[in-house]
Amino acid sequence: MADATVTRRQRWAIAAIAITTVVVVLVIIAAVYKAIQHHRAASQATVTITVLNKRADCPTPTTSTASCTWRIYTDAGVFADRDEVTAHKLNSRVLFDQLMYGGVYQVQIRGTRHDNLAVYPNIIKIVRVIAQGHPNPAVVIAPST
Repeated sequence: MADATVTRRQRWAIAAIAITTVVVVLVIIAAVYKAIQHHRAASQATVTITVLNKRADCPTPTTSTASCTWRIYTDAGVFADRDEVTAHKLNSRVLFDQLMYGGVYQVQIRGTRHDNLAVYPNIIKIVRVIAQGHPNPAVVIAPST
């Protein structure tokens, strides 16, 4: 049996099975991806927020910001700022830096809020800047005289 050679017909059959398997796997992945997008789109909304505070919790020995947890504290509650591939959002740090203290923004969010589980809606993008904030929280928090 070890000396048996594979015929041309058997090679074509093996190639056809391999190609069919790859196509089926890709179709399943696409269907799951589409189902996730559809599920998350149902929990998508546009809200107006005023940034009260923001925090980036990063592990001490960090080499990248990918492992950071970004939180935005607003008058409408707490929001997360994390990368989300299904929303085509891979710029959490940039968006975090754009949201300034005291600024009023109209943002697109996705997800649901579960405060007990520390799960917050994700800010996908800034739709419109209503009032620009300040990068320094002391300027916003300090009482004006």
